Amino acid sequence: MWQLWIASLIILVLPFTDNAPAMMLEIPLEELVREADLIVVGAVESVKSQKGGEMIFSLAKIRVKRVLKGKVPSEGWVTVEFQGGSVAEETLVVEDSPDYKPGEEVVAFLKKLSDSNKYTTVGLFQGKHLIKEGTVLPENLPLETFLEQIEALLHKEKTE
Repeated sequence: MWQLWIASLIILVLPFTDNAPAMMLEIPLEELVREADLIVVGAVESVKSQKGGEMIFSLAKIRVKRVLKGKVPSEGWVTVEFQGGSVAEETLVVEDSPDYKPGEEVVAFLKKLSDSNKYTTVGLFQGKHLIKEGTVLPENLPLETFLEQIEALLHKEKTE
């Protein structure tokens, strides 16, 4: 009898183990815009990883080219903190965490960390949109069309 109970438990739990991280719900653009303190178009200049206890986290330095929402420090840089990275021979990959790489052009939806000059990405990986050859990914939209959508949502937010 107990073997049947264990087999039933395995059958019920097994389908959820491998797919659990992939079950993150899509965050609508409207929510990303609303939750962000800062929305920028910029270039990732550098990424530095460091260890804090058992966690590795990284700091991406982004040169801001355009601000859609919020205010950027006068020097035109923004620092984004995210989980994961490499320190010495140790690498930590955090599923669903945004992964900024030097040389990338991005549209980033950012939330200010309290008591800090740093930001975090709203909606984890969903708040970082890569720009390749004038196209925003994963939406596969021309950059200007994507930015117009954001500006329309910002206008709507102001009038409500």
